[in-house]
Amino acid sequence: MVDKSPSYKSQERVRVFISNSYLDRSMATKIRNRLGEYGISVYIAHNEREVSPLIREKILENINSTAVFIPFLTRNFFTSEWTMQECGAAVALAKLIVPISVEADPVGYLSKYTSIKPVRDPDGSINSEALCNEILKLLYVKGIIATTDAIRGFTNAMTFTEANYAAEFLKDVEETDGISVEDVTVLFTASMDNLILKGSFKASKILAEILEKYKGSLSRETMEQLSQRKIF
Repeated sequence: MVDKSPSYKSQERVRVFISNSYLDRSMATKIRNRLGEYGISVYIAHNEREVSPLIREKILENINSTAVFIPFLTRNFFTSEWTMQECGAAVALAKLIVPISVEADPVGYLSKYTSIKPVRDPDGSINSEALCNEILKLLYVKGIIATTDAIRGFTNAMTFTEANYAAEFLKDVEETDGISVEDVTVLFTASMDNLILKGSFKASKILAEILEKYKGSLSRETMEQLSQRKIF
């Protein structure tokens, strides 16, 4: 996956470990790709059916270095030879554990952790964008990610759907803690180059609301650029 993190914020990337069955790799990959747009480095434990000695070592290294451990609790998860062992390692290392209750609730050592239950679309499939937002909100509340990360994910949106959900998360962050003058400037200057944001009704509406609230903090040059680009 290409790292699309903008250059305005140089910092160590947050590391997330997804513990999943090989059979659930498609769902795990969707989450990895979206969280990656927020500057989060995601390791998927099982993209291959066989776990070689080299992969076993990589799994242990990544559990040890991760900030957040996310087990995808499906029927496949509990038939895997490795996933519960990975959970045991994460518990022993006192990692922040965020279970995703896809088809089952946390059991054993995981039962003390509150899980996230994915929102499902009318056809029964998991809404991966809504699930990512729930994960992001929890990471924000826990202080794992910051306002700059919310801005990064928003300005990296590549589809109207991504833009809509990223706008909702950004709005939650702004309403909870506000945005600094520096970050407001970054938000609007970075948004100028993303036509998806301009074309998304929800994203452009939320940007307009934030602009109205913070326009007194923006420089005249930034305001002129916004006007010239017709962002809103």
